Amino acid sequence: MSEDDLGVRNLQAPVTATEDVPPEAAGVAHRRREGRMRMDRAVDARGNRAARSWRIPGLLTAFAALAAAGGLLAGCGSDGPTAPEPPEDPPGFQIEIRYVEGTDPTPEQRAMFERAVARWEEVIVGDVPAVRVRQPTPFACQKLTAPAMDEEIDDIVVFVEFGPLDGPRGWFGWGGPCVLRDSFLPAVSGITLDEEDPYGLTDPLVLHELGHALGFDPAVWLPLGLLKDPSDPANGRPGPLEAVADATVSEWYADESFGLPDGRSLSEHLVVGESLGTWTEGPGDDQLMTLIRFDLEGVLAAPPLGAILRLTPASSGGDGGDIVSPHAAGAAWDEETVTWATKPEYGVQVGNAWPANCTPTCDLDVTGQIVLWMLGSPNHGFVVRPAFTNLFDAHVVFHTRHAADPEVRPRLVFDPDTHFAGAAARAAFDALGGTAYEFAKVPVEIGYTPERIGVIDGHWRGTVFINEVMEPGLGTALSAVTIGSMGDLGYEVDHDVADPVSLRLTDFQVLPAPAPAPIDGSGGPLYRVGPRGSFELLSPRAGVPASAEPDGTRRP
Repeated sequence: MSEDDLGVRNLQAPVTATEDVPPEAAGVAHRRREGRMRMDRAVDARGNRAARSWRIPGLLTAFAALAAAGGLLAGCGSDGPTAPEPPEDPPGFQIEIRYVEGTDPTPEQRAMFERAVARWEEVIVGDVPAVRVRQPTPFACQKLTAPAMDEEIDDIVVFVEFGPLDGPRGWFGWGGPCVLRDSFLPAVSGITLDEEDPYGLTDPLVLHELGHALGFDPAVWLPLGLLKDPSDPANGRPGPLEAVADATVSEWYADESFGLPDGRSLSEHLVVGESLGTWTEGPGDDQLMTLIRFDLEGVLAAPPLGAILRLTPASSGGDGGDIVSPHAAGAAWDEETVTWATKPEYGVQVGNAWPANCTPTCDLDVTGQIVLWMLGSPNHGFVVRPAFTNLFDAHVVFHTRHAADPEVRPRLVFDPDTHFAGAAARAAFDALGGTAYEFAKVPVEIGYTPERIGVIDGHWRGTVFINEVMEPGLGTALSAVTIGSMGDLGYEVDHDVADPVSLRLTDFQVLPAPAPAPIDGSGGPLYRVGPRGSFELLSPRAGVPASAEPDGTRRP
C-alpha cells in the first residue's frame, strides 16, 4: 500500500491544553454512573463480537404480552403491521475486540480481554460519534496487519494478535492507536502480545495495553498539546540548545575584544585557564575566561530535571587540576565588544568543575542555574573561569559557536521534565497529594535510550506512581489520574470507579535508575479518517523511529 493510496497529508494541529483549572472548567465531559441498558452481542467461533442486540430487562416479556393482545405492532395505515425502529446509536461506550487471522486465544485469554473491556467500559461511559472507515486493502496497525475495512465504527475496534515480538522474558506487548477521528480519539487500534512470552500475559498487561489502544499514547497526546517537554527526540525532545553568544577575554589584552572570529587565535577559540606566554606576546601570566549565553525563551514548558553545559575541547595544556568552573554572569554583555576590562561580575560556582584534560567533552552540570533563570532570574549567561589561580600554564581550549562542525559547538543539553498537561489529570494528581510534588505535573516516564523508545513519553513516571496500571511496572490500580487523562482526551468518564493508588512524593529518584528492558511499547503508522472514510497518513512512525524495533534485550 503506497502513500498515494492513503492520500498522504500532514494533519498535525496542536491545541494548547489548559492547566490549573478544575476539570469542569476545562471543557472535559464528566458523568457519575447511572443505570444503563445492557447490550448483548453474539460472538463467533473466534471470539469476535457480531451484530448488536438490545435487551432491557423485562421489556421483551411486556412486548410479547401486548402483541398477544393484538395492539403492539398495529400499523397506522394500509401497509399493515410495522416493527419498531432499533436505536440508531447505542448508549455508553463500546469496545469491540477482533482477533486477527491466525490468532486463536484460549478461553482464559479471551476472559482476560473480556475483563479488561468491562473495566474500561466502566471508566469511559459516554458514546463518541460513529465514524465511517474505508480501507480496501490490509494495513499496518502497530505491530500487526489489520484486514481491509469498510464499515461504520462505534465506538472503537481493537485488533488483537498473539504473535512474536522478541521471545521469552523480553517485550510482553505492544499496543496503541492506528486510525484516529478528527478529534484524535482512536477509531481503530492494535495490540500484539508476545506468544513466546506466556509469563507476561496477565490481567494487568491486557488492561494496560487496552489503555494505550484507547489513546493513552503520545501519538494522541502530542496533537492535542497534552504532552509537554518530551523525552523522545522523535516526539520533539528539546535541545541540544546552541549558544547565541560566546567570547574569550584575556587579562593580558584587557581592552581587546575576541568575540567574533577574525583570524586571531583568541577569536577562533574559547580558552579557560592561565598561560605563561602561550596566548600572549609578553612573558607575564595571562588569565583567560570564556563567556557563553543561551536563549531559553520558549524552549521548555517547565524547568528541566537536568541541564548540562557541554564544551568540546580542541586542545589543552599543563596540569593544574580542576580549572573549568562555571559561574552565572551578573550583567549583560555584548559578544562583539566585551573585553577583560568590561566583562561582567560573576557569583559563586554554579556547577561542577572539570580538569584541563577533560575528554571527549567537558560536561558541566548547571541544572540549578537553568532552573533559576527559567523561574525568572535574569539570564546573562555563564562565565567559565579557572577554578584556581597560579595554575602554571594549565589551560583548555574549546571550540566556539562559530565552529564549522555543529557537534563541537557549545551546547546546553537537557533532561526534560516530561509531563502530561491535562487539567483533569492534574486535578486528580493533586487530590492524591500531588500538591506537595515539586516538579511538573503530571509526571510522565523519562530517561531516553534507544531501548526505552515506546516506554518514555507514554506512561506515568514509575518513580512517582505506585501500582498504577499505566506506569511501566504494570500495576493493578486504574487511578483517578488515568481516568482524568481520558477525560482530557475528550471522553466522558466516570470518576467514581477509580481504584485507590499512592504517590511517591518524597525520597524518590527524579531520574530513573538503570532499569531492565521495557515490558511494552507503542508505535507504528498512524492514520486519520479523511473524507468519505478514506485513510490519511498522519505519521509513518507515530513517535517511534523506524529503526527503533525491540532489540531483544532481556529482563533479568
